[in-house]
Amino acid sequence: MRTGLTSLLLAALLGAGVTFGVSSWERDNSAARAEAIGNPDLGRTSDRVTHAVEGLADDGVYVAPDAYDLIDEAGEKLLIEAVAAAETDVRVVVWSRTRFAGTDSFELGEQLERAVATTLDQGLLLVWEGRTGTGSDTLIGEGYWINDTEFLGKPEITLPEMIAAADAEIEWRPRDPYGNGSDYYGGAWGGFAAGLLYGSGVLIVLALLWGLLRLAGVPRLPGSWGLSNTPGGTTKKGTRDGEA
Repeated sequence: MRTGLTSLLLAALLGAGVTFGVSSWERDNSAARAEAIGNPDLGRTSDRVTHAVEGLADDGVYVAPDAYDLIDEAGEKLLIEAVAAAETDVRVVVWSRTRFAGTDSFELGEQLERAVATTLDQGLLLVWEGRTGTGSDTLIGEGYWINDTEFLGKPEITLPEMIAAADAEIEWRPRDPYGNGSDYYGGAWGGFAAGLLYGSGVLIVLALLWGLLRLAGVPRLPGSWGLSNTPGGTTKKGTRDGEA
C-alpha cells in the first residue's frame, strides 16, 4: 500500500513538473509573439493588421478600404456610437476575406487578435468578413460568452446587436495575479490533474517495459527488488520456504 502511494505521488510530481515546464515555455513564446506584434520593425505583422490596429486607436472601429461597399459612412457612425455606449471595451473590424495580404485569413485573424490583446486588457474583438456570413468574436481577457448572433445582414445592424448582447451576457472572471487562470490546462488544479495523468502514463509505460524485459530473460537488478520470505529481503542459500 505504501509503495503504491509513493508511486502515485512520484507520478503526480513528475507530471506536474512536465506540465509546468510546458506551460512556462508556452507563456514565454506567447510573450515573445506579443512583443513581436508590437514591434513593426520585426516585420512579422501583415500591413493589413497594422493598419487595422492603427485605425482602432481612435474610436474602436476600423473599416478597411476593401469593405467600403459593405458599410457606408452613416453605418460606420452607428458602429462608433454602439462601441462608445457599450460598458464592455469593444473593438470592431470590418474587412473582406482575402488571399493577397501576405498570408491566409486564418493567420490574419490570429495576428489581429494578438495585436489587439497588446492594447486591450479586457474586452471584445468583433471582426466582420465580407458578405460570406463569416466573422469572429474573441474575448480578450478572462471571460465567458456564447455569441448566438450570426454574421449576416448589414454590419451596422447586426454588430450593434452583438455588442448589446455581449454587454448583458459576458461573465468576466477575476484576473489571477499569479497568471494561473489562463494557461492551457485551466489553472493550477488543471495542471495538477494533467500531471497525475501524465505521471500515471509514464509509470504504465515503465511497468510494461520492465515486464517485457523480464519476459525476454533479462536478469533482475541487484538488491531486494522481488518478494522474499526472509526479513532481510533475501532467501538463504539452500533453503526452501524460509526453513533451514
